[in-house]
Amino acid sequence: MEDTAGSLSFNTIKGIVDGVVAFWEQKHVLNPSLPHPRGILVRMQMRMLAEAKDEQRRSFCEDRMQKTVNDGYTEEEHLQLCSNLWSQIDSTCVFVDLRTLTDHLTAHQLFGRGDNRRDYHLCDFGLIRGSYKAAKPYTGILFVEQSGKVNKYGRIDQHAVVRHRDVRLCAVSAVGFFLFWRFHMTEEKNDLPNFESRHAWYSRYLFFVAKAPLLSLCHIPSNMLAF
Repeated sequence: MEDTAGSLSFNTIKGIVDGVVAFWEQKHVLNPSLPHPRGILVRMQMRMLAEAKDEQRRSFCEDRMQKTVNDGYTEEEHLQLCSNLWSQIDSTCVFVDLRTLTDHLTAHQLFGRGDNRRDYHLCDFGLIRGSYKAAKPYTGILFVEQSGKVNKYGRIDQHAVVRHRDVRLCAVSAVGFFLFWRFHMTEEKNDLPNFESRHAWYSRYLFFVAKAPLLSLCHIPSNMLAF
């Protein structure tokens, strides 16, 4: 359902309702007596709109795989993208290329949301080693998330990436190269984090604006350009 003259699409209406609810959540803290804006009539109307949208998609035989894990790049395109980023590391934008590569590989293996990855701090990941049944010992990186779009109440979510047999597709390798370049080849080598105190380094982001490790990215524009 797209916007047409004199009408609004389901997504537009949902965005307005979500905005009103978000505003109510802020005011509800100060005045608990405020009634919830998403009353029974609003819920019924949103349900009817959602059903109409689904019926329209079925009637037009839209691709059911849109906006799913299958609606993306192929394995060959994934390998080509990573290979191109690795091959550009001797360019003048090494930091950006490594940051893009690391973000892409962690997103690929974690199925991670962009807003969650941009919020990763240095304290949110660590090295893990172990073995599973008869498999060989593995090395990986554990990421911890305590907030996000689908985690509003501080739930501890744990995600891990493990070493890949193809170094071009290995997120663990990418993180290692990115951190090495960051702490040894950029201006941050003169302002290394002091790991003797958590307060001294917990506020540093993993993915950050160049030359500003305490400033997170609002988005990672180089990802789209890479494709």
